Amino acid sequence: MRKLLIVFIFFSAFVFSLTCVSEAEAGQYIRYASNNGMRYVYLSDIAAYYGMKIKMSDKTCDIRSKAGNATFTFNHREGKINGIKVIYMFSPYVNRAGVMISEYDFLLILDPILRAAVTKHRLGVIVIDPGHGGKDNGAQGRFYREKDLVLQMARRLKDILRAKGYIVLLTRDKDTFIELPDRPAKAAALKADLFVVLHCNSAGHGVSGINGVETYCLTPEGAPSSADAKAKSSKKEDGNSFNKNNLYLAYCIQRGVLRNTGATDRGVKQARFAVLRDARCPAVLVEAGFLSNLTEERNLATGSYQDKITFGIAEGIIAYHRAMTGK
Repeated sequence: MRKLLIVFIFFSAFVFSLTCVSEAEAGQYIRYASNNGMRYVYLSDIAAYYGMKIKMSDKTCDIRSKAGNATFTFNHREGKINGIKVIYMFSPYVNRAGVMISEYDFLLILDPILRAAVTKHRLGVIVIDPGHGGKDNGAQGRFYREKDLVLQMARRLKDILRAKGYIVLLTRDKDTFIELPDRPAKAAALKADLFVVLHCNSAGHGVSGINGVETYCLTPEGAPSSADAKAKSSKKEDGNSFNKNNLYLAYCIQRGVLRNTGATDRGVKQARFAVLRDARCPAVLVEAGFLSNLTEERNLATGSYQDKITFGIAEGIIAYHRAMTGK
């Protein structure tokens, strides 16, 4: 039988240098249990901490209040927070004592979103990276190339954010090729406070039924990426000091894009893309749609739909900024 411990909501032994809420702020205890070397917390305790009610069904569990909600599917990583699809890092499960979710998911996904629990930082310079360029066309649709569409969207996004008072710079403003390591390096040289990478997706030749928007942030240290079956232990696969901010920024942008476009929600996901891994500030990568889907390709090529995408991204960035300033 696993030994159950009672701990404060501040986990000093947690693998990251993260600060959650203290005992005085929480006013209660959060229990945890170990399972296969991983720490899991009791969802009933989490619900009580947030002032939420918990509702169980055969395959899922919800916690909700007037302020927010989260859905978990037992033994699956896909869930939702405030109606937005998220890919949790580890699957929740049920034991005799109740529903358990991983400590990673509590501290690095659930809490940043439900409480906007992010580290405050300056947000004056935003660098936008239109993917591919030059000899690298990126995804190829029936009529359009990824490198051209993302540059168009980057220019639109730059204008929207500049009108809101931000300093906005692009890693490329024409059809030029930039090596992957040079993109976050250029953002750092430009003193970026936020780094937003723009891409279009493809499901591959002959696969036309997949569509939708997904937003990625860097996978934290010790956790699996959304596409991984399990966590990897390689020391090269580190997170960074912006884990909470990365996740909350991705959530805000995904929510903003969905609100403005009505596109299929493919979720907030995590990956160790080089452009995110080497970023020196909070960073996300937006996959704006699938060029392998003819309808979505045509939409992505129109100015009106590009406006919806970029207004959605800008809305997310502004929501992120407001969460830090309280304004």
